[in-house]
Amino acid sequence: MTPPTKRLLAISFACLILLTGCRLSYRLEGQGTTAVLIPPVSRISPTVKVSNARSHPAVLVGCDIENDLLGLEWRGNTAEICLQSESYFPAPGDERPEETAPRVYLDSVQRIEAFRDALKARVVKGCLRSNEAQALTRTIVERLPFPPLIGHFIRFGSEVDGI
Repeated sequence: MTPPTKRLLAISFACLILLTGCRLSYRLEGQGTTAVLIPPVSRISPTVKVSNARSHPAVLVGCDIENDLLGLEWRGNTAEICLQSESYFPAPGDERPEETAPRVYLDSVQRIEAFRDALKARVVKGCLRSNEAQALTRTIVERLPFPPLIGHFIRFGSEVDGI
């Protein structure tokens, strides 16, 4: 192949990628008045399994977390995270005229904080390390569909707290 042919082939390939876009990208979809961020996974499921989510925990029992929003069950070093589907925002028509952004139900924020607190307690107990807890919250947000604000609360909390 001559250099101009190689160059033309490379340019054609680059244009094809640009025109078709990346299939592994997040999508923002509307569900009523709520926008939900859909992660780039092949199949959306309410349960996510994370292999090797922890290594050599000091404690193996009493490490599961039961929560109304997110549940965490350990099978060895594999974490099984289950999402309970619920509404995070008030129904359409329940907004006040002075509101510029949707309100988040306080229950949802409290459940997220309760899950994060339980995860921190499992770190203190020795079920997993702090960096493994951070990786779990990142995986939850990357692999389950959430409104962006809810994903932010799960990943970072509503305050700066270290996990």
